[in-house]
Amino acid sequence: MAPLCQVHLCTSLSKLTRCLLFAVCRAAFMVLLLLPIAYFLPGQEGAGLHENTLETLHMIGSSHQLQIVLATDMIALLAYNFCGMMVTGHLGAVFRTVLETMRTLFVWLLGLLLFYTPLVSTQVHVFF
Repeated sequence: MAPLCQVHLCTSLSKLTRCLLFAVCRAAFMVLLLLPIAYFLPGQEGAGLHENTLETLHMIGSSHQLQIVLATDMIALLAYNFCGMMVTGHLGAVFRTVLETMRTLFVWLLGLLLFYTPLVSTQVHVFF
């Protein structure tokens, strides 16, 4: 019965509300389950093996610039997922899959371009 309720709930909501709801559920899953598990894993501390959740939260709380970066990232991901849902609704899942593959290709090509393009100090300010 629960999956039927979930299907009805998801189909009765707008696409933007569904994106927001899924984002909140994924964030809650991460914060309430996965981060505490990673925090209390046994092993050697300080060797890059553990996530210090409390330190991360303190760092986010004390850095206004980091808060802006995280908020911008969340808004961009929300817009990306919403656009993906709109593409799927209008053009189909196959076209969205092709777009996802093209995104990976363009990120890879941009990485190659930036790696093999020599930048002089007068060009670096364009990226920042």
